[in-house]
Amino acid sequence: MTGNAAFVGPFQQIMDDLRPFWGVDPKVIRSLAARMNSRSNTEVAGVHIRDGAVSSVNHLREWPRAGGFVEMIQSFVKDLPDMDIVLNRLTKPRVTVPWDDLQKLLRTEEGSRVGTEHTKNEFSKHQSGLLGQESPKDTVVDPEWQDRSGERYMSLVKEACPPKSLVRNEYLAKVVSLRRSNNTIIQNHNRSLDLCSIGPFVSDIHTMLYAPLDLRNTRRLVPIFSEGKTNVNNDILYPSTLYWDTSKAGNYEYDDKYDYAWEDKHDTLFWRGTITDPPLAEKNWKDMQRDRLVRNLDGRLMANTNVTVIGTDPLHPNVYGEDGLLDFQPAKYALEHSDAKYVKGGVCGEFCDGFAGVTDFQNVTSIAEQFHNRYVLDVDGDGISARFRALLQSRSLPIKSTVFKEWHSSRLFAWVHFVPLGIEYRELYSLLTYFVGYGNAEGNEGGEDWVNKDVYVQRHEFEGRLIAKRGSEWAAKVLRREDMEVSFFYFAYPFYFLFILSPRFLRRR
Repeated sequence: MTGNAAFVGPFQQIMDDLRPFWGVDPKVIRSLAARMNSRSNTEVAGVHIRDGAVSSVNHLREWPRAGGFVEMIQSFVKDLPDMDIVLNRLTKPRVTVPWDDLQKLLRTEEGSRVGTEHTKNEFSKHQSGLLGQESPKDTVVDPEWQDRSGERYMSLVKEACPPKSLVRNEYLAKVVSLRRSNNTIIQNHNRSLDLCSIGPFVSDIHTMLYAPLDLRNTRRLVPIFSEGKTNVNNDILYPSTLYWDTSKAGNYEYDDKYDYAWEDKHDTLFWRGTITDPPLAEKNWKDMQRDRLVRNLDGRLMANTNVTVIGTDPLHPNVYGEDGLLDFQPAKYALEHSDAKYVKGGVCGEFCDGFAGVTDFQNVTSIAEQFHNRYVLDVDGDGISARFRALLQSRSLPIKSTVFKEWHSSRLFAWVHFVPLGIEYRELYSLLTYFVGYGNAEGNEGGEDWVNKDVYVQRHEFEGRLIAKRGSEWAAKVLRREDMEVSFFYFAYPFYFLFILSPRFLRRR
């Protein structure tokens, strides 16, 4: 391992996303990028750049967010070469190349790395194969979209995982499941997002993994830009226009004047969100990520329910007790230190009361109102949650639960800028008690919460405040609108060279 092997740079995600395309013939890339959007039922939009300007946008009326993308690149489009860009109109990622096929593409890329002595410091003019420039002899490449809506996602994409991974070894997955802890704090955030390892255990508790609605997938490597993807997808990530233009996105804009100092915030774990697309089998609705969150933090529903927390040794507050995990009845604690509820909107619009057996819907809560609280949760919907940037910018501590990676994933570090939460929520109350604290080191016999008299967890408010401060300061440096522009600008140049020149061509020269 070299000295820089463990370093993850701000543009590492870009290079990782584009690497496999160096194994694809440039003519194929040009054909796919130019014509994937030609059919209305493929749920993609095309942005066509000619002579330093956006010449046309396909399906803008059906998907206005393409206009936000055009605005995002407007300040530097004059410096871009002619190219066709395909944007995913769906909330879910689209490309899943089988493992063996992907390794062949990566080997081609690696074996074709050469110097740049034959390249020119200029763009090719009137490149053939772009939209409107195709000669009759060129073959239009089929992206091979398949409608896989409602299918179990892990069954659909497991071939994208290594042959020896848990998701492809049913017996090994069962053995590992017997050894899993009831309460595990995430130490390696990237590993916690690896569906090849955790897929067998979470495939029934996340809407996209259980029964995704409106999923158009392909096993072919096609150049499509998406706002989020899992580790088994090969989409190219770009900054969501929901981050770029928060005024049009809705309730996602951070304004410092509506935030509060940490000491003025409530000691509460807070979440508000809509019901997203329900799975096709509604009997499993209560197993999905958002509904589980609301129920697990509802003190009334958690009455007479046991969870586990990581207890602290009362005699040595910084040392956890020999027993480690302790039984904990969270009902009273949840009422005092959590507030997680649905708001009207999403799939049920303004008529949400009683939807899917869930009651107590709230009116829409502004992002600013959430900053009354020290701990703010961010949980996947049908796709990425676009409020994450605003939560990071705030003085509150964001706690993030997701299966998706985004354009900024390589720029942010768990436990430095935010706190990770597994989508199973096994450690939910361990995190809450860690930061807020619980009990008295000298014993809780005299307290009201007598059912948890043997539980003591030292309070770590300082650590929570420190992570929140680091996240806010870092977001102000690397998640600005300028950073989104730079990110896509950095994408554009290697993407352009994929259009015109493969490494194999350089090597032949």
